[in-house]
Amino acid sequence: GRVVAIELEREHGTVVWRVDVLTADAIRELDVDAATGAVLANRIDSDGDDVQKTSLLANAASVDHAAALRLAEAQVSGGRVADLKLDDDHDAPVWKVDLVSAGPTQHEVTIDAASGAVTKREG
Repeated sequence: GRVVAIELEREHGTVVWRVDVLTADAIRELDVDAATGAVLANRIDSDGDDVQKTSLLANAASVDHAAALRLAEAQVSGGRVADLKLDDDHDAPVWKVDLVSAGPTQHEVTIDAASGAVTKREG
């Protein structure tokens, strides 16, 4: 599978990473304990429209989630990723990355998922 989204959340008093992984026929939604790394939940989203749209975006993306994280973190000194999602911008794949830095200050970085170019930075 391919990671297509990561989000830091609080679930029933526990801080978790919600990780969406695209497989051939579904999107698996995993809740991973942010402190221990234990998988707390593993659900399947088999909505055909969501899977098809996400598959098209993922197939058009040459920059994976790990590279997008590195590119976003390089844009924000001391920034920590709180949210990352493969999305579309006028039918082109982009990674939208939310980071938090000291203060706390929120930043949003958009990365062209085909080229790796940073196309937008706010915050």
